[in-house]
Amino acid sequence: MKPAERLYARASRALADGQLDLARETAERLVERAPRFAPGHALLGAIHQQRRDWASAVACHRDAAALSPDDPAVLNNLGLALREAGDAAASAEALREAVRLRPDYAIALNNLGLALLALDDVPGAVRAFQDAVCAKPDYARARHNLGNALRRSGDRPAGLAELREALRLDPLYAEAWNSFGAARHEDGAYREAEDALRRALHIRPRYPKALLNLAHLRGDLERTDDALALYRQALALEPGYVKALLGVASLLQRTGRSASALEAADAAVARAPRTAEAHAQRASVQRAAGRLADALASYEQALALDASQHGARAGRLELRSEQCDWRDRDADVAVLREESRRALARGDVPPLTASAAHRFVPCTAEEQRDLARAASARIAARLAPLRESLALVPTGARHERLRVGYLSCDFRNNAVGHLTQGLFRAHDRSRVETFAYSFGPDDGSRYRRRIEEDAEHFADVSALGHAEVARRVHADGIDVLVDLVGGAGNGRLEILALRPAPVQVHFLGYPATVGRALVDYFVADPVTVPAGAEDGFDEAVVRLPGSYQLNDDRQEVASQTPTRAECGLPATGFVFACFNASYKIDPEIFGAWMRILSRVSGSALWLPETAPAAPNLRREAAARGVAPDRLVFAPLVDKPLHLARHRLAGLFLDTPLCNAHTTASDALWAGLPVLTTAGRTFASRVAASLLTAVGLPELIAPGLDAYVETAVRLASAPAALKTLATRLREDPARRPLFDTARTVGQLEAAYARMWERFRQGEAPAAFAVDPA
Repeated sequence: MKPAERLYARASRALADGQLDLARETAERLVERAPRFAPGHALLGAIHQQRRDWASAVACHRDAAALSPDDPAVLNNLGLALREAGDAAASAEALREAVRLRPDYAIALNNLGLALLALDDVPGAVRAFQDAVCAKPDYARARHNLGNALRRSGDRPAGLAELREALRLDPLYAEAWNSFGAARHEDGAYREAEDALRRALHIRPRYPKALLNLAHLRGDLERTDDALALYRQALALEPGYVKALLGVASLLQRTGRSASALEAADAAVARAPRTAEAHAQRASVQRAAGRLADALASYEQALALDASQHGARAGRLELRSEQCDWRDRDADVAVLREESRRALARGDVPPLTASAAHRFVPCTAEEQRDLARAASARIAARLAPLRESLALVPTGARHERLRVGYLSCDFRNNAVGHLTQGLFRAHDRSRVETFAYSFGPDDGSRYRRRIEEDAEHFADVSALGHAEVARRVHADGIDVLVDLVGGAGNGRLEILALRPAPVQVHFLGYPATVGRALVDYFVADPVTVPAGAEDGFDEAVVRLPGSYQLNDDRQEVASQTPTRAECGLPATGFVFACFNASYKIDPEIFGAWMRILSRVSGSALWLPETAPAAPNLRREAAARGVAPDRLVFAPLVDKPLHLARHRLAGLFLDTPLCNAHTTASDALWAGLPVLTTAGRTFASRVAASLLTAVGLPELIAPGLDAYVETAVRLASAPAALKTLATRLREDPARRPLFDTARTVGQLEAAYARMWERFRQGEAPAAFAVDPA
């Protein structure tokens, strides 16, 4: 045996025995003594790979390739090292050359597929893996990679079939069990997912990726402590494991532990400052903690690193919308709508939430439905094992009175809390027994106290988990459970997914479909959901005869009106007002408002004070030729005083994309006419519903041009405007909107009919409540 061959054999044995230092020293002597011996350079490269010294590995494999440029195995090793070193493009080039030299080289084809995946060339990767499988049908590793690539391409069934075949070929293939478990988790097959992941860990107990995926699964199943323990096990095996740190951050954020969540997110960014996902997750945590400027900066950083981080794009758009910062708005909206459509077609999670689709993104009702349907189905599938274990079987037993439960986080000083002030007082206690379940904070306000006093049964369940709340609702024997939050960010749709009540309804708090996987009925009216618009809803639509919106007919308005000076308004001139949330203001409606101000000399626009929206809006006004000081910003004040200051305005200007809801009924209650347009979604038709209910349909403009003309005309016609205000204060037609007992009676009739359909074994179906 020649000296070079002896050194090669000695280094190879040391490598096989795990003696990496000895192997490296021996291989270095080998390449020093035999610099033209290509296998020596390749062996030293393999040793560096074992030591995770990727730069040195690449250098050695390049030397080997220079000596043996026509050796497919050498080029394969070079391609593998380049991919691990982060140069996927160079890796693919080397591997393509290897495959050109040997077209049936299955290992190189498999590695080529991995390099192409790193380049986001999923179709190319699928073809490479298919070629590898064709060259070697029993190649389990290629089958495994093909399965993952097919699922990534959107062909989930074919991908799952390849993963199953990989496991048939190699039942002890831990990576395939891990991928199969992650795939089944993604598909909502939670028991099968857990079994697969546990199998992976049985084969390889110290397997961080499987621990990570099992932690994700346990977190989704509400087993928070188990999930955190698994994340920590993964981190103990691989300190600084970024995905595990992000998992910890996400889980802690969901469970309200903001400070600890932020620590984990910061650690992930520190560990991987060039990883867009880490910045995007930190943004989400920062936002939940109220650090909005930091969150916006983190979203920007995520997108700078990876423009395909569409979740970060959606988060940035929402924060910017709240601040009336409209940079890149049209482009972001277009990208997010298209990417969401594609994601839904693939069965993936879309970047747009159903909530965003009605609040500040111009989507159709059908788009809103598709987003909500997918989201509710994911929640229902995720909670299915827990639901089965709880076995909250509806009995259909008839009680002396119909038991109606209301589920909300908003029994406090906020919009829904204001609207529901008279709800429990107005229920007919001879027919209905009411239960209020509050999972929001107790703010100590008079609104909270009144609801606590008026509800027959009030339960603060804010400290309880989803399962505990569901058990409580079921134990109370609730017949009809009414959700008042829906898909808003502070909702707990997981409780509805556990199906604690035989009939589940959404009412009032969320102006878009929630999803039939969670609720059976959606309460609307003939204006918010006109005939033919039911396709925008996944639930059965129930129409009340007037407006769906419940109001408090005892809402206090301060008797004394503040002065213009006290409110920062100019001493003279017409005052237009819009007290809607800032995210509802978009460039189109703001441009219309500026045209109105330009045509009504000396007029002012009165808006709620929201930093940093105010400086952005002033800047936008100046850009449209309107003096910034014609925008006046109203600070937050107590509700009775806020209603009283409406008297200083002449006309409330609505926002078409997402209307004034509670703010519109507040204006009408205070005697201030509201000008709106009627769109094609529930959220864009609420003000039209309210105006119809108070007998002022002429204030529903047919389009934005007519809206502008009407505003200008009314501001220039004090007598006409006074007539509208007088009709609001004196005309009996306004009474149905503010007749609390009447609206609650209609709700009771709806609940009774829903309950009777259930008792008769009939599926939920749309119906209209009689106006009696």
